[in-house]
Order: sequence, then structure tokens, then C-alpha cells
Amino acid sequence: MESHKELVKEGEKWMKETATSCTVVGALIVTIMFAAAITVPGGNNQDTGLPMFLDKKKLLFEIK
Repeated sequence: MESHKELVKEGEKWMKETATSCTVVGALIVTIMFAAAITVPGGNNQDTGLPMFLDKKKLLFEIK
């Protein structure tokens, strides 16, 4: 135990730094996913603010 005390301290420091980095990256990914999820395809009408394709019931393209 005595011979590895320094390694345990270094490992703990490294793990905390890694966890902090992973948390930051995770928060960035969640932010981008949220922005992509609420973005309406086609954008919004500048006059009314409503989505451009609000009245469309079909896909904008056909899958063949």
C-alpha cells in the first residue's frame, strides 16, 4: 500500500480530469441534439412565424 500511494493519488486526479472532460463533451452533444430536434425542416415563414410545411401531410420527396 505504501509503495502505491502516489500512484493512487495520480490516478484519482487523472480520473477526475477525465470525468470533467466527458461531462463537458456530453453537455455539448446534448445541446446540439436539442437544437437539431426542435429545428423545423424548411424553416419558418418570415411573415407569420409558422413552419413553412405546417399544412403538408406527405413527405417532401418520394422514396424509391
